Amino acid sequence: MARKSRSVIEPAELPEPHRIRWWLALAIFLLAAAALFTVPYVLSWPGRSGSGATVSTTVTWTLVQAVSITALLVMSLYSIGRARLEHDAFHALRISVEVFGDSGSGSDVPAHELTAAFKRELGNSRLYHPTAVPGSVSSYDFITIVETAGDGASNGLWKVLARLVRLGSPPCAYWVKGTVLPPEKASNGGPKTYRLLIELVRLPNFAASPVIIEDTSWDRVLERAANSVAALVMPRSAFCRSAHWSAWRGARIPPELFDAYQRAHNFRTERRYDDALNEYHRALHHDPTNVYIRLEIGYLQEQLDLFLDALVTYDDIIIICSRSDRDLANWWNTDDFAIENSPRLGDFETAKLLARFRHAAVLGQGDWVADQWWRRDEQCAHPSHRNRREVQRAHLRRVISRRFAPRYEGLLGGNQANLLGIPQPGEAKETVEANAAGLRSYLCGLSQYELERLVYDYYPRSFVKRFRMRPLADLISKSSLRVALVWIALRRRMALASAGTPNVALEYLFPKTRPAPKIQQFYAATQWPPSSDALKDAVGATLRKRLNGSTWHEHYNAACAYAVALLPIDLFRNGAQKSPLAQKELENISKLAVRELYRAAAGSHTGFIATVRNWALSEDPDLATLRGQPAFRNFEMVTYAPPRPASLRPTRLHVWEQLVYMGQLIRVAAQCLSRVWEGVPSSPVKAERLSRELYAMEDEAWKEIQNLAVNRRDWLTRCETITKLRDLARRHGFPEPVVRYPRYSEELLYRMYEGLAGGAELGGIRDSAEGIDLINKVAQAHIDGCEGRMDGLVDLFRVAVVACSSRPLRAPRIVRPPKEAQQLREWFQSSSRARLWEALANWFDDGILDEPATERAETFKKQLEQMGV
Repeated sequence: MARKSRSVIEPAELPEPHRIRWWLALAIFLLAAAALFTVPYVLSWPGRSGSGATVSTTVTWTLVQAVSITALLVMSLYSIGRARLEHDAFHALRISVEVFGDSGSGSDVPAHELTAAFKRELGNSRLYHPTAVPGSVSSYDFITIVETAGDGASNGLWKVLARLVRLGSPPCAYWVKGTVLPPEKASNGGPKTYRLLIELVRLPNFAASPVIIEDTSWDRVLERAANSVAALVMPRSAFCRSAHWSAWRGARIPPELFDAYQRAHNFRTERRYDDALNEYHRALHHDPTNVYIRLEIGYLQEQLDLFLDALVTYDDIIIICSRSDRDLANWWNTDDFAIENSPRLGDFETAKLLARFRHAAVLGQGDWVADQWWRRDEQCAHPSHRNRREVQRAHLRRVISRRFAPRYEGLLGGNQANLLGIPQPGEAKETVEANAAGLRSYLCGLSQYELERLVYDYYPRSFVKRFRMRPLADLISKSSLRVALVWIALRRRMALASAGTPNVALEYLFPKTRPAPKIQQFYAATQWPPSSDALKDAVGATLRKRLNGSTWHEHYNAACAYAVALLPIDLFRNGAQKSPLAQKELENISKLAVRELYRAAAGSHTGFIATVRNWALSEDPDLATLRGQPAFRNFEMVTYAPPRPASLRPTRLHVWEQLVYMGQLIRVAAQCLSRVWEGVPSSPVKAERLSRELYAMEDEAWKEIQNLAVNRRDWLTRCETITKLRDLARRHGFPEPVVRYPRYSEELLYRMYEGLAGGAELGGIRDSAEGIDLINKVAQAHIDGCEGRMDGLVDLFRVAVVACSSRPLRAPRIVRPPKEAQQLREWFQSSSRARLWEALANWFDDGILDEPATERAETFKKQLEQMGV
């Protein structure tokens, strides 16, 4: 049983700023001074008229009046200063940082350099607005750093007058002092721990508890210290009223929460998506029901093509947000979740709208979801032989099936149980393909139903309800949703054509929503895709002209609707095939889509256009084919002004980026191990102890390489490998490795494929195709080669078992070091072990152009045989 009747959270350490109180005090002091100055001249006072006036021998009224008015004016100045000080504290302005002190630490970095780096980290603290599109995160500054110049006058009467004037010009609202503490050396020979003491004071006299920050690098210490200060300032500031942090207003924010939040966005900007996803989950550990952090997790999962994961993430957000929306809860929540109309902390309306829209958008990507649902990489039923990604997908399928069954019961007819069934190993390929096609059509129907309900719920006919929902229209307008209805009608029409049932008539699944105009004319046609004229009429009818112009999201959705007609009917079944459109129609539709992209860019701020660059240029699945058209290249050149000519992009661009990233991760891991062995002395002191440590490190390293190769599609496995590599780098004193998703260019594609397959293979493809066909063929060949190389690495760890098509893995066999002194010294010859890891790194290094990957693989296998691994 709970020990308290209601939940209680620790309040913020700093007190709440009182701005209004001091402005009221100022008004009272000024009114009192004015009264003292004017009242004696209005009223008749004894002694002011007639011959009988007397003069006090102790004190006169004139002296009392002058002293009182002077005191009130001084108090007014003080009130102005305190009011401005409280205002700056409320808005997190004017934070002063003193030069760090040194308590005899003997730090190798001067204190003034640490102070400057800390100011830079603190000034980089930012907050982020939720948006409707993954990857388009808009941010704004949170903390302002100022420098104090001291007293302007140093001596005499000028100093007194300066201080009197400064009563109305207050100092900085916050004052930060740091002290460098002596580092601690690790007992096991690891890196030493740097320490920093941070003290925060909110003027005039409120101090937070001192914080000691410890880490193995000064960069990380200063970053954590800056985030700790921001976490102390935020609960009492105006920024805690934003959507992300409204639940923490007046409460103590854990420093780890704000640190993880800041690092996640930094990693995301640097295209280190696995690290960013890990930091988001670390933030959720301290704030489990923060729906806005979950929303950003869903966006990142979409960017990583984890569509089943994103679907469950958005579903969870809507369940949490439905706690105060009984109508939504009655429809959305299953029997597993209670319908609770209880008060809540925080603003959920924005998150609820965005999550419902993105949930419908992911359902509309039915080809991706159906592929991840029904098409498996492994066909063995034994649980131990399935990689982590397959285990996670099996869990997600069960979750989705359990929730969808009662929520959409009887909506589209058909056998819902079969469509949402759990794939079984060994199923016939024809059955799998039929189920995938049926599920794709079914999910597109669900997406249409959710978008229609979204229009009804957020943009009702009632004027009062429309006025209440008006702030949310800045994120997703009604026209945006109506264009999205055209988009999903096209998506559903394409799914039906892929399933072999193109003549199904369009029906509106939510009867309270008015149908989008002119969709029926191309939906009921027997051909797919529809003509450019029909598309133009349908999309144009939804974009109504307004006095203030259309929004970016409206035009972008229109571009996506046009681009759907360019996509292959089934990308996964037939590969990167061409669109069935004739060349003339393909060019017309491409021009219509790019025209909408131009309009979206023209009506948006240039800073916002920069934030959506990655999503539009490489990540949005709807634009996969459009990116390979010359019209899109012109749009990129005009809008983003790349330093080199804009590249034509392959249809499976994002798959290519992910496989290149996975290969780079294995290469970097092998390079780290090679560097470690290069630093091992040939005649070590205490050879027996060192040999055991190195043996344990080598054994663990090979198991990690095996784990990474088998579970390469699991982001958490990749993140664990990156974390271990960082620990290894810190322990052995070399820079931490950084692995990022590559930025695509045609030159990079050609160079990497030439490094993988050789110049002859690349030349053969160039002779057989040109333009976008050439790009698609080279990209697909590189994707196949990277997959084959990964499978080849996995095969090195498998044993032959005839009864199981997915052979079980064995642990890598590492030769134990000998005990004799002479042989032990030979075993410690680091060059041989270093060459082994270097050979593995070279195998996955497609920057090597003079030796194909097949030859590098043979070199690595020979090294394995020589080392006895």
